[in-house]
Amino acid sequence: MKRINLFLIPLIIIMSGCSTPDSTPSTFTVTVTEAAAETIDAVGALETATEKANQQTASVKDSAEQFVDQVWDVFADSVCEYELISDVRIKDKNLIIKVDLPELTDTENMSVQEITINSTSSIADPILDLTEYYDLWDSITVDFGSLGYSTNTKANITGDNFPYFKNIEIQSQ
Repeated sequence: MKRINLFLIPLIIIMSGCSTPDSTPSTFTVTVTEAAAETIDAVGALETATEKANQQTASVKDSAEQFVDQVWDVFADSVCEYELISDVRIKDKNLIIKVDLPELTDTENMSVQEITINSTSSIADPILDLTEYYDLWDSITVDFGSLGYSTNTKANITGDNFPYFKNIEIQSQ
């Protein structure tokens, strides 16, 4: 805003001194002053819009942090003892959950793929109940490190009263 004022003041002074037989300095000065006022109003509107956008960004960041905190709280009640959550974060509207499965030594009854699919369900499905944060994410990725990962989008949600992800697939790393 200071740049505009510094630019306009000399312009107004210079242009005020110039006159032609058809125009008077005061008429020209009024025209420049009106243009300057419009420019200043536009800059003020831009600054206001920028300030609002910064406030909204801060609000979304705070909401994202609250969402991650809520996800950690959900895990206290929903995660099995052999599922160790090591990280939860949001990146580009993707909620990423890193999971370690250290006790996969006894897998006689189920394959590693079946265990990771069941773990994905027990970890991700309860997050769907956090409806107040629904706009903050587009997908949930449960990352099992070298065992693979599963990414599920909102399009993969089914169930009205008890939402869950359908057709969970584990991808190789």
